[in-house]
Amino acid sequence: AVVSTQSTGCLEEQCGRYARVSKINCVTSRKRTETAPLPVDMEGQQDGLWTTEMERVFGLEAHYTDIGNLSRTSRLKLLGKSWSVHVMRHILSPLHRYFIYTTNQ
Repeated sequence: AVVSTQSTGCLEEQCGRYARVSKINCVTSRKRTETAPLPVDMEGQQDGLWTTEMERVFGLEAHYTDIGNLSRTSRLKLLGKSWSVHVMRHILSPLHRYFIYTTNQ
């Protein structure tokens, strides 16, 4: 999934967080390799996406996964194993040519 960090407004810019990359190519529940650069700049240091920022990348409201006393790690794993509505719409959009549908009004 390629998601623009600029157009979605997912970063907490009031906290001095700015995108180091224009797109986030893939979000998974796996740990990152140490050689991969982090996508956010905060006070001159590289940083990863905060949980609320990750929720916004997926098209959800901030704190959407903040339920049931889930830990930060559990919330990020949940997001890493999920599919974004934006991505699913993009993946499935070519299929509409192959199906006839009608609406009942």
